[in-house]
Amino acid sequence: MSVTVSQYKCPNCGAPIPYDASVQKLKCQHCDTEFDISTLEAFNSEENIQTDDYGWDNYNTTSINIDGQITYVCPSCGGEVTGDETMSAAPCPYCGSSVIIKDQLEGMLKPDLVVPFKYTKEQAKEAYANHLKGKKLLPKDFASNNIIEKINGLYLPYWLFDCNCSCQARYNATRSRSYAAGDYIINETDHFLVYRDGNISFDKVPVDGSSKFSEELIESLEPFDFNEGKGFNSAYLAGYFSDRYDETAEKAVERANQRIKISTEQAVDSTVIGYHTLFKTSNNVRFSEGKIRYALLPIYVFSTKYEGKVYTFAMNGQTGKFSGNLPADKKQILKYGAITFAIAFIIMMLIMIFLVK
Repeated sequence: MSVTVSQYKCPNCGAPIPYDASVQKLKCQHCDTEFDISTLEAFNSEENIQTDDYGWDNYNTTSINIDGQITYVCPSCGGEVTGDETMSAAPCPYCGSSVIIKDQLEGMLKPDLVVPFKYTKEQAKEAYANHLKGKKLLPKDFASNNIIEKINGLYLPYWLFDCNCSCQARYNATRSRSYAAGDYIINETDHFLVYRDGNISFDKVPVDGSSKFSEELIESLEPFDFNEGKGFNSAYLAGYFSDRYDETAEKAVERANQRIKISTEQAVDSTVIGYHTLFKTSNNVRFSEGKIRYALLPIYVFSTKYEGKVYTFAMNGQTGKFSGNLPADKKQILKYGAITFAIAFIIMMLIMIFLVK
């Protein structure tokens, strides 16, 4: 098996050129020249027509499988790099040049769209600092003593699901009222049979296509704005890590079905209002015109260390939304727990005094 490794290089100085989220363009870090992706692609196409190709930018190397890993040679420095078998793009650990493994992005592995990064790594670090502010249970020295072990910009593989749904649901509902009639209090309860029949469409429902991260962590980074999605071009990956999927669309369907079904039922349930009690007796959801697409979405992954323990966070590289567990100060927990108990006790005593009177 062989892998094809390529790089995007600056037409002015020949240096590897990464995608810069701050300007939404490819920007050379050596001569500071900026290029629109379409412009650079056109230039490369013209170059391919006018000149011979001696293979300096593309390397066909033998893939070495070591416990699910591949090895390739960096086109810039010649260093041998070993990566995970799902890796499709990564900065070279020796020279920092962006390397794209084309074999991982072709055929059935080619994404339909990509949502580019909008936050730079520096902005992500600032957002992380802001994320720590206002956390009352956080140890006071966490912000100053935790060390950011690493921060990586990663394009994570997702499956996107489109479909139309029809839903029929039946409910038993009641509406009650009380009124005085002479010396009596009359309680009346009306019973209703409620029926709902509706349709709803879903566009780009995301399901993580990687097994590397927990479902809860990744879903908490949503939503992504797919209106800013672009037709796939590997130039967006330059300077970032990227993984191809290792969870198939067939496996992701189960999670997609669950998310769409729950959302459909909640939308239908929200239309049944004005009743005092409501009990659903039947429910049926049907899907039609289903479509599946493959996408790469931007996230930052942080690893920090505090008191010898590693904490992992993730951030939406498009919106800046954070997710991850923070350490809690036991003294602060006891303090706020005691305050909450005291307040609840006082309220209970006031209610008892009021009832006695």
